[in-house]
Amino acid sequence: MDNEIMGPALDEEAIASLRDLGDGDDVFLLELLEQYVEQTDRLVIESAVAAGNGDLQSWVGTMHALAGSSRNVGALRLASVCTAAEVDGRSTSTINTLPFLADFARDYEAVKREIATIRGLRLPQ
Repeated sequence: MDNEIMGPALDEEAIASLRDLGDGDDVFLLELLEQYVEQTDRLVIESAVAAGNGDLQSWVGTMHALAGSSRNVGALRLASVCTAAEVDGRSTSTINTLPFLADFARDYEAVKREIATIRGLRLPQ
């Protein structure tokens, strides 16, 4: 499904709220978003290792962490994908990455594009 049809990857109200937390300071917002991307990249690696090792507990924990941090920055579609993977792991007691991977990749790339747009519009390069 095309991301434009699905809507923005980042919830505008969540971004506005994060901007307000920094008293309207885009530097704060961009630092937070950069930390989110760094953390998410790390968690993606951890999830791949957990899946490769068949470590269900780590897989579920990583999916939970990805869902929470994504929700906190307004990446609601991505959070939903991670929550679905977490729930699936808890309910089936298996790691099934296939339904997760394509949706995660699509939504995370959309999130990173929107973060790059915010960075480009808000701060001189």
